[in-house]
Amino acid sequence: MKILIEIVLILLFCFSCSSTKPESEISDTSEAKEDIKEINEPKNLFIEDAEPFYPIKETVEDIQTQVNELRSRMIDYEERIASSNLNNSISKLVQIPQLQNEILMNNGTLIQGTILSETIESIIIQTQIGQLTLDKADINNIKEIASIDANVVFTNEPEEKINANYHIYSGTVQNQGLETASFVRIIFKLWSSETDLIAVDSAFVDGNQIIYHSGINTDTALRPGEFGEYVVNVNTPINSNVQYITRDIHWELYK
Repeated sequence: MKILIEIVLILLFCFSCSSTKPESEISDTSEAKEDIKEINEPKNLFIEDAEPFYPIKETVEDIQTQVNELRSRMIDYEERIASSNLNNSISKLVQIPQLQNEILMNNGTLIQGTILSETIESIIIQTQIGQLTLDKADINNIKEIASIDANVVFTNEPEEKINANYHIYSGTVQNQGLETASFVRIIFKLWSSETDLIAVDSAFVDGNQIIYHSGINTDTALRPGEFGEYVVNVNTPINSNVQYITRDIHWELYK
């Protein structure tokens, strides 16, 4: 009996040893199976399905949003440019009337503008806000305003000397503006009774010498408030019938 038990134990021991494998063999077997699986599985060769080489920070939606914002900014910029051009065009069309007269009312009100017409009882003046009709009974004083530019005017009637074939005109002018008038020239025209032009001539005034920054040099300039004398010799045909004369003043502005 004891011998039988020993034989059974020996058989059991042998059977257990034969069914157990080393761990190294098991791991080698699993790795081999994984390699076979990788070989058998088809690899994805398409770029569109592949993973990116670097992480994408912005999506297509983000880029589209930025494009829309840029488009809206461009539209806003174009609208501002168009509005600016429109304002410049309007400002060119709207002309501010030149102020030539200053009227002091009895109540102390000071009105500046340009007198358009005058009657015995009233005055119509053009101001920056429109036309006003003023009663002369309410007016204390009226005076002229100096021009913001040069304003050369005749100070007296010209002295005239008539000869057989020429007329000589002389007199004085004054710059009543606020800018210097350069190359001040006096022009005389002689007319017949049928309003035909008989003769015309001009001469520069005897003014001051000024050299501007641009290099322009003139000795016929009148500064604000200055006077200048002139002498104009107009040659006329013999036996011409001069009925009336007209005169004018031309000048230039330089900085």
